[in-house]
Amino acid sequence: MTTSTIDNPINSLDVTVATPDEKAYGRVRGRREVSVWFAPGYYDAATESDLQRQLTRLGRLLFAARMREYYRLRSLAFRRTVTKESPPATDRDREFVGRRDELVAEGSSPDGQIRVSAVGMQNWTVSIEPGLSRTRDEQSFLADLATAANALVDDQFAKIRELKYDVYA
Repeated sequence: MTTSTIDNPINSLDVTVATPDEKAYGRVRGRREVSVWFAPGYYDAATESDLQRQLTRLGRLLFAARMREYYRLRSLAFRRTVTKESPPATDRDREFVGRRDELVAEGSSPDGQIRVSAVGMQNWTVSIEPGLSRTRDEQSFLADLATAANALVDDQFAKIRELKYDVYA
């Protein structure tokens, strides 16, 4: 039996965002697929510090857009407006939410030279080894960045599963 998009609205989730200066773009599709790209010429002109700043901002924007779309899809599925999660009803729920908001999710490129982390999926950090953008072409950099971003998503889901088991089992 398969899960329909009405049963699980996140399966049809698809959002794309840009940083305010339109130098970095990102897309989230479904539960786990993250992709990133840059405006033409930006990668070649940017320093690692510029890239880190842009990608950190992009992570926050992308997650916020993902959550807005998630609640829009849930609203359609439930035929009522849903704009946030229900408030915690029990002590266990409060513990879960508190601990979830402190979870550190991490992902890295295969060689560890690009690292992405988020605390509570709110405070984002992207770290790039110095000199990497001068030794790696844009396409390879973006492929490794996508690997790191997708690893962060997988880590977040795994840690949420562990937390649910710890709090509710």
